[in-house]
Amino acid sequence: MKERPPTEEEYLEWLSNPVTQVYRLYLRAYREALKEQWARGQFSETTIEGTALADAAVRGEVASLDRLMSLEFEQLIEGIDDE
Repeated sequence: MKERPPTEEEYLEWLSNPVTQVYRLYLRAYREALKEQWARGQFSETTIEGTALADAAVRGEVASLDRLMSLEFEQLIEGIDDE
């Protein structure tokens, strides 16, 4: 069974939910921790290639967290419609 997409009102209600707000705070803190670890060089590997791969992985994770935390209603609906 395919679920219907949320209305904009439902989406805004979800954003204001206390559990959602705490979860988003967690995502922000996790993102900042990753950035701090990266800045301290904690993702360095024994080879240049390994370090480059680890660096790319962390940057990708940070970018994904940024996208998730800034997701607008229209982007959500477009993403659902594309599937």
